Amino acid sequence: MKKILTGIRKGYGKKLVSIHLWNAWLVLILAVSGLMLVGGFWRELLGEGRVWLKWGHIGFGLALLIPVVYYLLLAAKHWKRLKGKTAQSQCPLCAYAFDRLADLRGCTLAVQARRA
Repeated sequence: MKKILTGIRKGYGKKLVSIHLWNAWLVLILAVSGLMLVGGFWRELLGEGRVWLKWGHIGFGLALLIPVVYYLLLAAKHWKRLKGKTAQSQCPLCAYAFDRLADLRGCTLAVQARRA
């Protein structure tokens, strides 16, 4: 398992750029298809094609999990690399979001350890 993770993490800079690119395209597709599904104009224009659009939207939403999982494999090395770069690693909005997410999940010990 360690050999597999080492192979995945090797040359992670280009992989992070690729993950970011795929994530951006998937989010764009989801945003456009979501707006088309909500809009009344498209409902009339697409007709039955709207069902296919809905299933495509669901498929792209599930495909969005792939870059996220792939990033999680690279995250440890990425955060080690950002350790000294406080402007990049400690975005106030990200820290706030992490704290709220941990609070929602009941991880008060993790939040307290992070704040200390």
